[in-house]
Amino acid sequence: MTGRIKGAATLAMLAALLIMGCSRAVKKSDLTGRYVAKYPFGTDRISLKANGEYAQEFTPKTGNKVATTKGRWSYDQATGYVTFENCLIVYDDHWKLAPDYDVPRNGLCVLPARKLFRTTIVINDDLGWEYVKEDAGKSNP
Repeated sequence: MTGRIKGAATLAMLAALLIMGCSRAVKKSDLTGRYVAKYPFGTDRISLKANGEYAQEFTPKTGNKVATTKGRWSYDQATGYVTFENCLIVYDDHWKLAPDYDVPRNGLCVLPARKLFRTTIVINDDLGWEYVKEDAGKSNP
């Protein structure tokens, strides 16, 4: 390898190690609190309580009605996934606002949790959609 290629490879490896080193295992206690996810078509807020209950509120940008649901949530630390019972899935197969965005899904919604520089629950990595944990001082849905 030339010096330039070796230097770039070393820099890439150091960056990867830095990112991996900053990432920590998520504990259930890390997850309790309020989160917000911003879509091109609206804002989704979710509040996770320590007793395993959650509340979700979606406000579309179009002025349509606000959708809400409540249910139970759990976290599997071994897999890193959060499970919500009967959550709102507000997007369709084309990543647009679903016509039935206000109808809670009968079943489970399972999403990965991460803690890098902040705690997030990932909705779609490719689109950059995620629930981001808010400061503790903000109000609940």
